[in-house]
Amino acid sequence: MLVFGLPLVLFLLPLVSATALPIHDISLKPRAIPPLSRDLPPAPSLVPRDEPARLQKRADYQTEAPPGTRWQAFPYYQWDDQHKDWVTHAWAGAKALAEAAAASIDAVAPGSPAYQLFFEGNGPCKETKRGTAEFKNCYRMFIAANNLAYGQLFGADPENIGLIQTNFRKLLDSVEDQGADGHDNLPLLLTVSAQVTDKDSKENICDGGTQAFVIGFSQIQEYIDAGGVQPDERSWVLNLCPAFFEMKRMEQELDKLQKDKNGKRNEVCNLDNLDTTSRVMLHEMTHFAWTLNTNNNNRPSDQRGYRTVTSYGTDDANVGANQRMHTKSFSSQNADNYAWMGVYQYFNSLAECQGVEYSGPYAQDEGNGCTDVWPSSPGKWVKMRWNNYPSGNN
Repeated sequence: MLVFGLPLVLFLLPLVSATALPIHDISLKPRAIPPLSRDLPPAPSLVPRDEPARLQKRADYQTEAPPGTRWQAFPYYQWDDQHKDWVTHAWAGAKALAEAAAASIDAVAPGSPAYQLFFEGNGPCKETKRGTAEFKNCYRMFIAANNLAYGQLFGADPENIGLIQTNFRKLLDSVEDQGADGHDNLPLLLTVSAQVTDKDSKENICDGGTQAFVIGFSQIQEYIDAGGVQPDERSWVLNLCPAFFEMKRMEQELDKLQKDKNGKRNEVCNLDNLDTTSRVMLHEMTHFAWTLNTNNNNRPSDQRGYRTVTSYGTDDANVGANQRMHTKSFSSQNADNYAWMGVYQYFNSLAECQGVEYSGPYAQDEGNGCTDVWPSSPGKWVKMRWNNYPSGNN
């Protein structure tokens, strides 16, 4: 295929490919866990008998609350070491996903070596005038070819790449900072409960398969009813519902790859199989008032799932061939766009996933031997080349 009279392969620059991540970047230990109940914390005998004996020791669990957070008891529900272990690992995994996404944007953003080589060296966009539609379209195709995750989750938007770059860095810098604006020097309260009633709607927020949510402490009816000495009413709460503990753990998927790379690669290195507690945790991190405050007051409505959020963020190619982007009005404010970009980029860059290829729509534009964990069916929403730059982006 030709773009501006030049082969599309020229848009691919090997030096911007993210460094393959070694699997030991997240050295987490997978273990099973019983479901939440109103009973006392599960006894060691509830750990599956086929687990090694060393995993049955309480000392084996990671139970220290992440920086800037505190384990908070909830009426009728108490933390135990097993559930703490799930959360601490999910938190670490979420930060790793965000870091992978941020680093990948740095590699193609203005000022990066790849950007300078492409536009100031002998790249196909050298002669385009800055600020023109032709320049923006050329840069968009460069991004789409060299950052598959940003290309899908943010429509390869060339005008707002700086905004998304800043947002990922802000999240990483402030998520554990109690002194960050909006945190009020108070710890984030981590709770585990199957029943959390919103004082206004009187509904149980965990109903309907909710995995986790962020809520103001003063909004929880159970704490109001409990009375007594309570945390500061300005505190924020991150509650983990039973559905959270029914999800896959990212460290378990990494463990599969480490033990049997060739046998498990095509199974694990596929976005359809990578919805884990770490993705949920990154989603929730973007909601914090001191990070990105995504979906504030449900504007935009909190859309989930990598295929869904991709379709909301960029027009259908069949409707508008140049695929108008909705970064400012949707993608930059929707939690799952950040979460799924992190998942996509992390596993695309993982050493153990190298060699997995995509064969669905637009695959011919990726170049030979390109690692891509996006499922081939039903395929991708966002193209990799466009004839013109769309108008009316918002």
